[in-house]
Amino acid sequence: FTEAHNANTLILHLANPNSMNHPHHWKSWLLSAPPLRIAKRIVIAVIGGTVTLIGIALIVLPGPAFVVIPIGLSILATEFFWARRWLNKARQMAAKMKPHG
Repeated sequence: FTEAHNANTLILHLANPNSMNHPHHWKSWLLSAPPLRIAKRIVIAVIGGTVTLIGIALIVLPGPAFVVIPIGLSILATEFFWARRWLNKARQMAAKMKPHG
């Protein structure tokens, strides 16, 4: 497979969130994706997930949870569409809570 094919496949999967629901679709995408892209996604998932989980823990522990959670989601959103949606929802909720004045 070519790099252009992999980029087009990724764009199609991002545009259609249900495209990976079939059990064999994600396997074929994973096998056709370049190893560095997979490694990058894993690193971003680990770092972003860790920061997000620390932020969630800071909800009950002393600390800036409402700063750390969006940072973790922002890291995840660089590679994952679902995180981008959650980040947008968090921004909308923050805008509603912001005092108007």
